[in-house]
Amino acid sequence: MPTRELEIGQAHIYKTTSSFSHILGNMTAIIEDYIIKMMPPNYFKQIRATTEVAFKDIKDLKKNLIAPEKPFMIVDPKLLLNEESESLPQINWDRFNPTDHNDTPSLYMMNHEFFIKNEDISDKKFALGYTLNRYKFQFDITILVNTQMQRLSLVNYLKSNFRFRHYFEIKRYTETLIPNSYIQYIADTWRMDITSNDFLQKLNTESPYTILRLHRPATDKTEFFIMIMNHIELKLPSYPTEDSVRTGRVEKYSQVAFSIEVETNVMNNFLLLSYDTVTTGELTSEYMTRVNIDARNPTIDKIRDNKTLYTKVMIEFDELTEEIDFNKFMGDDIKPVLKYIKNNNLTDNFISVYVYQLDVELDNTDTNIMTFNPKTLKLNFHVPNLEDFYNFAIYFDMNYIARVKKYIQPVNTTKDDYEK
Repeated sequence: MPTRELEIGQAHIYKTTSSFSHILGNMTAIIEDYIIKMMPPNYFKQIRATTEVAFKDIKDLKKNLIAPEKPFMIVDPKLLLNEESESLPQINWDRFNPTDHNDTPSLYMMNHEFFIKNEDISDKKFALGYTLNRYKFQFDITILVNTQMQRLSLVNYLKSNFRFRHYFEIKRYTETLIPNSYIQYIADTWRMDITSNDFLQKLNTESPYTILRLHRPATDKTEFFIMIMNHIELKLPSYPTEDSVRTGRVEKYSQVAFSIEVETNVMNNFLLLSYDTVTTGELTSEYMTRVNIDARNPTIDKIRDNKTLYTKVMIEFDELTEEIDFNKFMGDDIKPVLKYIKNNNLTDNFISVYVYQLDVELDNTDTNIMTFNPKTLKLNFHVPNLEDFYNFAIYFDMNYIARVKKYIQPVNTTKDDYEK
């Protein structure tokens, strides 16, 4: 669906609609994670979704030729378009703003919120917001096992540990991509670099919701996601069914099947209210909305080895070996110091980089995984698994940074350097 522009006085409203595959991928990841955590540890040998859209587990088509190890879970998502709630409930669900029915017709029908506003500069006022849409899904779950006893034991385990035939609620964080054209417009308005740490900090200062940054070294593209807590209503409408496949009297494998109904509100559109003309035909691409499983995020210490956390960067890799240039994520407060250290060939231990594969910290001294050059702030990384996301945490010895700053001469400036 193309971006739309509507006049409101002298201002314009731009709206970009996300692809449905993002929403489907988000909900499927939530259901997969919920089932995995309800089962015994490391129960499933393989997991597959029946669609390849927005799922990262089928990058290599040769995987389709490999016989699956069991237990093997298959997730088949369906959209129940005509069965979702008739209205958007305002109790026990996501927070909705009251709307004025005398307001602009394009907005009063939507549950919307403008979460970043720039009201300080009269000729550069803007507001960034989103709308919510309600969806109901059904996920048909099939679990393949090897023997009859495994099948019967599985049915008993499911009945004993899952809540069948009752509605219940779970809460999960979800991430939705903020359109790049809107992010670039905000950065230009604030006169900031989108890759700088200052820009990320300002976004999170202005926004009541956490905004994350994802970098792709292969394309040098940086994207920003807003993260909100979703209230998700689940129902397992009937007890699991069981079946087996036999050749003569020999059972080849057994299977157990059940369904999970899911209903929730999801970010579906982004709105930009601006007095400027913003040209964009942008549609979000297949990977731009993902679930954020909070239990798989690392706990990153603010202080470590007498160094202070300066910034963290979430990265997704396209190649097995890539170089990351951390210079682009440095703020103006630290750049002169880093330049002085490089020009004077200082070799003091003032910086550390730690990397997490999901929530597991990797060994930053293992040269088979990474090699980091503190002078150039470039890191060569050998990716353990292309299907995972990686968080890089950068720490500085701030006492050392303060001592170095004393030797940096101030430069001549003009009034234009400080204009807002």
